[in-house]
Formats: sequence, C-alpha cells, structure tokens
Amino acid sequence: MSRHAICAVACLLTGAFVAGCMPTEEPAVQVDPTRARIDARTTLLGAADSGDALAQIQAMEALAGTLGSQAGGVYKQNLRSENPAVQFAAAMAAGESRYQPAMPLLLEKAKAAGPDKRVYTAVIYALHRLGDDTYTGDLARLMDHREKEVRAQAALVIGRIGDPSGAGLLEDQLRREPDPGVQFQITEALALLGDEGSAQRLEAYTKGYFIDLRLAAIPSLVRAGTPNAALILSELRHDKHPRVRVAAAGSLARLGQADPQAYDEAVRCLRAPREVIRESFPDAATIGDVQVSSLQVLAARALGHMRRLAAVDVLHPYLQSEDGQVRVAAAMSILRLLEDHSHTAPRAEEKAAAPLPEPVEPESPRADRPKLHRAGAKD
Repeated sequence: MSRHAICAVACLLTGAFVAGCMPTEEPAVQVDPTRARIDARTTLLGAADSGDALAQIQAMEALAGTLGSQAGGVYKQNLRSENPAVQFAAAMAAGESRYQPAMPLLLEKAKAAGPDKRVYTAVIYALHRLGDDTYTGDLARLMDHREKEVRAQAALVIGRIGDPSGAGLLEDQLRREPDPGVQFQITEALALLGDEGSAQRLEAYTKGYFIDLRLAAIPSLVRAGTPNAALILSELRHDKHPRVRVAAAGSLARLGQADPQAYDEAVRCLRAPREVIRESFPDAATIGDVQVSSLQVLAARALGHMRRLAAVDVLHPYLQSEDGQVRVAAAMSILRLLEDHSHTAPRAEEKAAAPLPEPVEPESPRADRPKLHRAGAKD
C-alpha cells in the first residue's frame, strides 16, 4: 500500500522569505479565478469517483486538505470501496476533516476490526479524531502484525495522533523491524513525537540510496519540523535527480522560502518532464512513464506552495491531463494558491456550486486518552 496514499494533511510551517524571494506584485491571473476554482474542485471530485485507485487516493488527500468536510460524502462513498487502499485514504480523510456523519460507518468497520487491518489502522485514526478512543489501544497490537504494510500504517497513525505514550512502543519495534520502509515510517512517527535522534535519522534519509525513501523523507522534514530542514532542503535543490530537486523546492516553499529559479524549474518539470530527466541522465536507455508522472506530480504540488498566482495559469491546463495523478496535483495546487490570496475569495455563483456539507454534530467531551502500551501477542 503506497505511503503517499495516506499522507493526509501535513503541518504547514511559515517563516521569513530569504533574499531573492518571490516578488510582492504579480500580473493578474489570465484564467478567471472563480472558474479555475470550480474546475479544480470538479476535477478532484471526479478523480475521487474515477475508479483509478491511485488518483482516488490522492484526490481524497487533496480534498481533505482543501474542501475538508464539504467533500464528506465522497469519503463515505469511498469507505465502501472494494479497494483497501481507497478505504484507507477515505478513513484518513474523514479523520483529517473530522467528518462526524462518517462515524456510524467507521464504527461498523471498527467493530469488525477491518476486516483488512490496514484499513483498521485508518479507522482507528478517524475515530480518534472524532473523539472516540475505544479502539486506539489496538494500535499496539497492530504494530506487531505479520504484514509489513499493517505495521507501517500503524506507525504512521501513532505519529499522527501525537500521543507521546506511543514512543516506547515505536522504539521497541524499530529495534527489531526488518523492513526498510517500515523502519522509515517508524522513524518519521518518532520524529513527529519529538524524538531528536529520529529527527536526525529522518534528515539522513533524504541523502540515502533509495530514491523512493528520499522522496518520502523530504516532506517529512517539514511535517516533523526537524532543526536543519531548511539547510538540508537547500542542499537538495542541487541534487542530480530532478524529482529530488523539485520536491525539495516544494518543501522549502512550505517553510516560506522560495525563489524565482525554483519556480521556473518547477514549471519546466511540469511542462517538459522528459527533457528535464534526459538532461540529468543523458545515458539512460529509456525514460519510463512512471518517472515522468512522478516528476509532474511533484512539480505541480511544489507550485501550489510557492504563492505565485501566475502558477494558476500554468496549472489550469493540466486539469485535462490524461494522467489522473497529475490532474489531482494540479487541482489541489490551484485551490491552495487561490485560498492563499484573499482577493480571490469565492463569489456567489461559486458558493452555489459547492457541494453542501452534511450537518456536523458537536463533538462530545473526550474521555481520558488510553495509553499505547507495548504489544505482547501477535494479531
């Protein structure tokens, strides 16, 4: 199950712009902002119902971070998907959005403990966010599960919940964990819980051998707020791999540090990905579609954090991309960019087009949070 499927909403850290940052005045957006916003929202809602699992997963992450509870019906619909990865993403999105009407369906899945344990970890997270800690203690048992995907997702959820009592459990598992991907996820979770040693190891992952782990670690530096994040990301802007460079540029932008060169490179990676890859690896026999798609997605996401309204014009044509993941990334970034600029607030006709959220019940007072103890028996 893809880690970036559950990358539900990251913490945004702000900082002062460095010298040579984005200009304070920009030319007007050529695409009508209201139309761009409606098109982006329509693209995300369509992707969430597309049947393309990867696009659905990323669309729900994007919806949780942009429309929030307005897309609650989509989360409920996808909680009934036959694809466990889609169910996982839907549960995480419902939790991130604190979408109360999903509670009965989440409880139904929790009582059945899944039945897919990967989905169960996300259900636990969603219920926790909605004020029900009944099942939170099961994360300790799931950390000792025979399937590595379940262990990874349990670690991710423990880190997202942010309960320091889970640190000992994670440390115990890390000492005996054989899988590199799970090791990374545990390290990130510990860093999110404030462990300084894990934060340093997270920084080391950005310079490792495996490109997938490097790309996963780059946004983790921002989520965990590691002390050397800005310095490391600045160094990665000069990496040989264009995907690493553009991912680092996007994460630097989330820290409030962006410059015209980073913006121009992100635009070029979106528009001419094969050319950019060929320049970095002239001896490569072939350039795969997966590499191209990944670079375009990372570039589109990076543009969404650079606070340049001109990027809306760049991104808007990609709402029609044949690649569902690129469409989702472009749509999410358009919504982020327009949200960052108050003078492009939705007009009356756009509000009328928005899907209406279902009534949200007030959250009941939360009882004392159960501690996450070390697991003994295996699932």
